Amino acid sequence: MLFEIKEDIHLEDLQKLQPAIWIIFTGALLYCHRNNLPCRITSIISDRTSDEIKKKQTSVHPDGRGIDIGISGAGWNDIHIHRLAHLLCTDYADLGAISSSDGVARACVVKKDHLHLQCRRHVDINKFVTK
Repeated sequence: MLFEIKEDIHLEDLQKLQPAIWIIFTGALLYCHRNNLPCRITSIISDRTSDEIKKKQTSVHPDGRGIDIGISGAGWNDIHIHRLAHLLCTDYADLGAISSSDGVARACVVKKDHLHLQCRRHVDINKFVTK
C-alpha cells in the first residue's frame, strides 16, 4: 500500500491540493517507502475538523497547500521524524510556506503527532518538473 488514511479523510480532497504540495508529499512518500515506514494521511482539507481545531490552523489546509502525515506507529522514531523534516525543508525550500513568525520557508514542520507538510501560495514548480 502506498499510503494509508485516517478514517475521516475523504480522498476526493486530494483533488483540491495545489501542485507544489504534491511534490513535497511525494518526497515524504518516497522517504517512507525507502525506510519501510507507514505513510498515513491524517489531514488534508480541514473543513471536517472541529471548530476548536479550525481556530488553531493556518490557511494552508483550506487553501489546498497543506497535508498532515501521522508519525506514530511501526518504525517511526525521532531520527526518522527529524531526518525527513530536514530533508523536505532542504530539498523543497523553494516551495515551503514562509513562516509569519520568523520569515523562514519550511516545507515541513514537526508537530506532536504528525508532520505538517506545507507550500507557499502561487509558487513556481517548474524547477521540480521535467519535461
